[in-house]
Amino acid sequence: MINFLTLCLNLDFEKGALEAETKLKLAGKATTFLLNRGLKADSASVPFSPFSWCLEGLRGFEAFKTSVVRLEEPLEEVELSYSGKLESYESVLPYLKDSVNPET
Repeated sequence: MINFLTLCLNLDFEKGALEAETKLKLAGKATTFLLNRGLKADSASVPFSPFSWCLEGLRGFEAFKTSVVRLEEPLEEVELSYSGKLESYESVLPYLKDSVNPET
């Protein structure tokens, strides 16, 4: 559970993309974070410790691909920087139509 969240978000409507920096204070320690499948982690944690990023399906629902960020050690306070284009999940769940668009 997230106790506190700070989010700095830059939206590029021409490209339909975003850049974000977020600081999370969690109720407990965590190593795994999920992002929209079109977003890629640029950095993670404080100090900027090693992390991995990959695109994978959720267990039991493999068609639902998501970006997975894994830290080497569990932390209660985490900083994440990520960027990319929000990708829709409408091929899996027709009602999920994410995008960076001022008209939707």
